[in-house]
Amino acid sequence: MKSIAIIGFGRFGELLADLSRDSFTVNIVESDSTKRDLAAGKNLTILEIQDLPTVDYIFLAVPISAIEALLKQIAPLVTNKQVVIDLCSVKTYPIRLMQQYLPHAHVLGSHPMFGPDSAKKGLAGMQVALCPVSVGDEDLKIIQGLWTKYGIVTAITTPEAHDRDTAYSQAFTYSLAKLILGVDIPDITFKTRSFNDIIEVATLSANDTDQLFHDMLFYNPYFTEMKEKLEKSMANTCAILDVIANEQMHSEQVLIRQ
Repeated sequence: MKSIAIIGFGRFGELLADLSRDSFTVNIVESDSTKRDLAAGKNLTILEIQDLPTVDYIFLAVPISAIEALLKQIAPLVTNKQVVIDLCSVKTYPIRLMQQYLPHAHVLGSHPMFGPDSAKKGLAGMQVALCPVSVGDEDLKIIQGLWTKYGIVTAITTPEAHDRDTAYSQAFTYSLAKLILGVDIPDITFKTRSFNDIIEVATLSANDTDQLFHDMLFYNPYFTEMKEKLEKSMANTCAILDVIANEQMHSEQVLIRQ
């Protein structure tokens, strides 16, 4: 059985370990003692960073903003026989860094288009974007098999095409979720289906960190284009709301006079 090391045992690192343990020998590299204890409690092997050369595949499950420092750290340890796979929600930035710091390794960019909360509803039909930078066909099929066994669709793409799409499918969606969560919506009784759907979108992102929100926007080269469109739409909508509010105010004044 092939072996993997998951560097980082955060929420997604834990999910990946759970999904991988039937297909691989799973090892965890984690500096935080609480997270190490959590991994050990799941009967996962804890590796030190210097033990990385002993595994076949290395998954980088760290925040986007931390990936360059991690790559610098592991570059002297990674061999030319290993496959290094990032899990970032953007692709052009981490892939450029992996090519820079790991030119001798086999590199695969990946982005599971789901998180621990959405995974609870089932994985069938979910997507994983894959950018095979310098990975062989056999290794690519092995990694694809990790996902497809759960009914997940793997899509081969370029870093640029991925980031262009996720500027809307993620950065846009998370921005809307922030807006929704920022509204002090009272506890209401009468709810439409569309209201429930909107609240669900916001709730799914509520457990994600502010760092994730920042990073998926900051490191996406297509973010500002999306932001401009969102701001224009918000301004247009607010202008319509202002007109209606003024009409209502006038109507209330008329009613009061009567």
